[in-house]
Amino acid sequence: MSSSNSTFWQKTRSVVSSFEELRVCDSTNKVVLERQTPEAFSMVLSLHQTNGIGRHGRRWMAQRDDALAFSFFLSSSAGQRQKLLDDGPSWVPLIAGAAVIEALTLVTSSHFSLKWPNDVLHRGKKISGILTQVHPDGGYVVGVGLNLRFSGEPPSPTATSLEGLAETNPDFLDRFTSSFVLRLVDMLELSRRECRQLVHPFLVTLGQRVTISETRKPPWEGFAEDIGERGELIVSDQQGTRIHLDAADVWHLRPINGG
Repeated sequence: MSSSNSTFWQKTRSVVSSFEELRVCDSTNKVVLERQTPEAFSMVLSLHQTNGIGRHGRRWMAQRDDALAFSFFLSSSAGQRQKLLDDGPSWVPLIAGAAVIEALTLVTSSHFSLKWPNDVLHRGKKISGILTQVHPDGGYVVGVGLNLRFSGEPPSPTATSLEGLAETNPDFLDRFTSSFVLRLVDMLELSRRECRQLVHPFLVTLGQRVTISETRKPPWEGFAEDIGERGELIVSDQQGTRIHLDAADVWHLRPINGG
């Protein structure tokens, strides 16, 4: 399924400022992070990422053609885009997740959901992950990993892929990535209130009993009530105290079958 030929990705090339496909790379996010002042709305993409980066430095690897990995650079530009990116950084992975869901729904007609803050689920299993990192020169690098298939066993019992949902040929992938870009760029124009209205219906974490794992703190259980103005998760602990979480690992205490 290798698609390095320049005739591929035509839809995506038409909606980004610059596009580069790498036959193999360790991490598309790392490639963009190491570039000085990358071009706004540029994309680096690979179907063979050997050492992808997850949250908290976790590693994410896949065999060639088993996963699509790409990184899209969002610049802090003028106007409302500047306000959203500067004032609501917690919204960036959430609206990126919503953009992945809307793009996948468009090209597969299947149903997907979002686990706070950055996992896209299908039937309760992770099909895509998002990692947002701040570029040293400003702006955000939005990395997306999408499971296309598993050559061997899935990496975990909670992982799934697009196999069986769609024929993941180059045209399919081009339609997905171009749809993602168009939708995400549109979302940058939204206010915080509009972001919340957009993301809220996708979030299957809300209304769930959850375990929270924070850095340098023991895990604790609570009830995921809502998301706040910054995109943070609001959880009530066992004493009823409402805690606003900007960053944490969240585990659902019961299986999620929908989405």
